[in-house]
Amino acid sequence: MFKDDIVKVVMRDFDWLLVISLSAVFFSGAIFYEYAFDMPPCYLCVQQRALVLGILLSSLFGYAFYTKNIDKPTKLKDAAIILSVCINITFALLAFEIASEHLATSTSSEFSFLFSSCETGTPFPSFMPLDQWLPFLFGVKASCADGMAEALGLKMPVYILYFGMLVTAFSCVKMILVLSGRH
Repeated sequence: MFKDDIVKVVMRDFDWLLVISLSAVFFSGAIFYEYAFDMPPCYLCVQQRALVLGILLSSLFGYAFYTKNIDKPTKLKDAAIILSVCINITFALLAFEIASEHLATSTSSEFSFLFSSCETGTPFPSFMPLDQWLPFLFGVKASCADGMAEALGLKMPVYILYFGMLVTAFSCVKMILVLSGRH
């Protein structure tokens, strides 16, 4: 019986659990690479890190509302899920754009003229200076030209590109299900 309940929860909540798990893995992986392998983050790395953390927090928020009284849809529950999904889509698309820019600045491709250089300065707006509040997580400590971390033969921004596509796809499906009343 207990095993059947776990399988039921995992199947019902697969999209939420996958996005939450992948967000946690990518965020903690970035921290691990920085401190264990001495690969300090650049301007674009820090922005991607913040967006992945935003997706993680937004997904936790949405999942908390999703699992509360799971069989009783309410307008507040639906609104919270839609808000979470919209934030996830926005952050995923921004992460996708920044990862594309990161790859373009680090290669000598014919498209590198689109993104001529990695910026310097603070990567966050003045109303949310994460680099000042949490410099050990969001401080820019390297240039984009210093090299890019790789795992399993792929550069890190490539993983963010795939992650952004996955989050966007799952979020769009979740939005359709919520709006059609079948979640």
